[in-house]
Amino acid sequence: FKELLGTRFRAVSIMFAAVTVVTLLSWYGLGTWLPKLMQGEGTDLGNALTFALALNLGAVVGSFVTAWGGVRWGSVPTSIVAALMAGVALLTLLLDPPVAAVYLIFVIAGVGTHGTQALIIAAVASYYPDHLRGTALGWALGVGRIGAVAAPQIGGWLLAAGLGAHSNFILFGVSALISALLLTVIWQKLPVRHDAPRGPILTH
Repeated sequence: FKELLGTRFRAVSIMFAAVTVVTLLSWYGLGTWLPKLMQGEGTDLGNALTFALALNLGAVVGSFVTAWGGVRWGSVPTSIVAALMAGVALLTLLLDPPVAAVYLIFVIAGVGTHGTQALIIAAVASYYPDHLRGTALGWALGVGRIGAVAAPQIGGWLLAAGLGAHSNFILFGVSALISALLLTVIWQKLPVRHDAPRGPILTH
């Protein structure tokens, strides 16, 4: 950890931890609250659960699609696109689209949020030399769990405050957009080090 957070790697280590926090906040928040949010919008329980199914099907599909994109175009550029898609899709829910569009939105959200997180793991492995890779992954995922733990709590507070489903969609959508912004900074300002492996390693 002394080397990971030393002068050489400090900036990228902090950025990867931060982007994991907001990405997991979006993914775990949706996974926890989606059925309840859709019930609050007037959907019966059965249909609310099918929206959750669409989200998770998107996550499954996204694991393959974003892995392919990561190999072809690079983990970080692909994760930027995935996070941006998820953020825009979730904020589109504020326009009260028709039901068919809502299903598509949740598929895209699943692809974007889960796919982004998988690519972040691959990107972390590409930014560090071999002897730091495991510590870097542990750091990013360990700190990132703050987002996973906070998401259900914050979502619950927003509902308890009477702010409705839209407040949660704003929270999770904006979190995905922040993820895209942070990844863009990593891509533009913190290039892969010459002594680090460049190929994506897709592991959980």
